[in-house]
Amino acid sequence: MLEQGLVAQADVDKVKVSYQEAKTKRDLAEQQLNMANQGPREEEIRGAEALLEQAKATVALAEANRATVQVRQGDVSAAAAAVQQAQGAIKSAQSGELQAKASQLEAETYLSYTNLLAPTDGVVLSQSAQVGEIVGSGFPVFSMESTEKRWAKFYMPETSVAGLKVGNKISMTMLSTGEKVVGVVTTVAAAPDFAIKKATQTSGETDIRSFGIKIELSELPETATTGMTLQWNGKTEG
Repeated sequence: MLEQGLVAQADVDKVKVSYQEAKTKRDLAEQQLNMANQGPREEEIRGAEALLEQAKATVALAEANRATVQVRQGDVSAAAAAVQQAQGAIKSAQSGELQAKASQLEAETYLSYTNLLAPTDGVVLSQSAQVGEIVGSGFPVFSMESTEKRWAKFYMPETSVAGLKVGNKISMTMLSTGEKVVGVVTTVAAAPDFAIKKATQTSGETDIRSFGIKIELSELPETATTGMTLQWNGKTEG
């Protein structure tokens, strides 16, 4: 028909292409039919079995890991309990340490009471308590004479204290030798000690009270000894 010119060359080529496509599809269908009739190949079966074994191993590993996680959670709980117990022991030890330090401080305080410290260098004149005796706070265990500072104390009527200040120089006389002594006022009592003159009438008269005056004696004659009487002469500028 092509030679006779009844059909075109393009139509012939199209028919050839359609024929080849149909033949290819038929061959593929025959191969699939043969594979279906023969069943799966041996290598495919072994591959599937290998995949199955791998899946089983993965499941077993997952089960083992889950058991390990449970064990580790138990270990964590036990470790947390041990930590809490250790923290409690630490707090108890710290409390015991503080109590021991308090007891030590108390013992050191009591021990310090057994040491008597003199306020200045001097000579012991008398002892009022013996070793082993229990005395109250403020009890004079020793009486001593200072070799560094000496002082005198006067009780002055309030009519003579007016204007007297710490630091004023006071002139005095030793009654036993008549020698002059100069001292410095170190203390003027803020409150009176006692009345040195009582009122004789209930109206128009009042008591006259006394104030303690402490005089520090920087220089004394060689003849001066503790307990001698000093006579107040008054303030001096020299």
